[in-house]
Amino acid sequence: MFSRRAILGASNASARRAPLIVSATYLLLTLLVQATPSTGELDAPGSDLVIVSESDCPSSDAVRLALAKLRPADQWPEAVVAIRLADQTLSIDIGAEDPIQRRLAVGPDCAERASSAALVIATWMDDLPAEASGAPLLHSALPAPPAPPARASTHYEIGVALGAATGAGWTPAAQVELIGLREDRHFGWQASVGTVATRDISVGSGVSHWLRSYATAGLLARQSFAKLFVAADLGLAGAYTLAWGSGYDQNGSDGSFSWGPAAGGRVGISWRRFRLWTDLHLRWWLKGDTVQIDSTSLAGQDSAPLPSKEVQWSLGLSYALP
Repeated sequence: MFSRRAILGASNASARRAPLIVSATYLLLTLLVQATPSTGELDAPGSDLVIVSESDCPSSDAVRLALAKLRPADQWPEAVVAIRLADQTLSIDIGAEDPIQRRLAVGPDCAERASSAALVIATWMDDLPAEASGAPLLHSALPAPPAPPARASTHYEIGVALGAATGAGWTPAAQVELIGLREDRHFGWQASVGTVATRDISVGSGVSHWLRSYATAGLLARQSFAKLFVAADLGLAGAYTLAWGSGYDQNGSDGSFSWGPAAGGRVGISWRRFRLWTDLHLRWWLKGDTVQIDSTSLAGQDSAPLPSKEVQWSLGLSYALP
């Protein structure tokens, strides 16, 4: 009797625990089912669109989220999209074989990059079929015709100088000049006018006085070294010589023109718009001048040639015009 009741008691206890075991098993199975991914999610709309990004900015997930805001997932086609980032440029290849390629410049913000990539993909979904011919051909713009060379402007300088010239001794001289230089300031032209003070020469029984005024024009070359510059010029000179006598029975006057080559060299210092310089010039009169007077001698005339070559040293100051 004792054994049977014990067995019956044990059976009754097992019977009472059975509903609890069943309930616990059901709860465990429910949790396992909920935790296990369903096959339906693998086949959800949009799962056939594979987006692969080689960068975390933007990431593949960020592009998919941005694309979902533009196009419902059930409208996503079956395709492979590869995204690469290089030098702030997104390269988007759509399709596995003969991919359609799009490139766009992007900023540093990852969200904006994802949105830009999603917009390109969404546009392709609407307007560009997967069998499109390929990436568009980008033609470079035709080069603009070369601009005509700018005309070199001219730089002008005006100057004055005092000096001395040879010919019957050293005699005071003065001149003014105008210089025109090209924009590079290495080559140009130079023009000047000047005069040498009155000189005397004895002819016959009296003294003849003569005054020579000149004008020169020629080519100029100049080279600067910081504040220092050197220059040389070569050109032609023309002169008018006026002569008159004193101490003769009858004093008269006369004049003549002469011409010839002229050349010179110069060295100077630049300070702002001013040029302080010194130069040496040679003028050679090819048509020589002669002073001639009437004479009571048997020959009937007396004459004396004037110097045909002049060397003039000058000290001058020039100003560069704006």
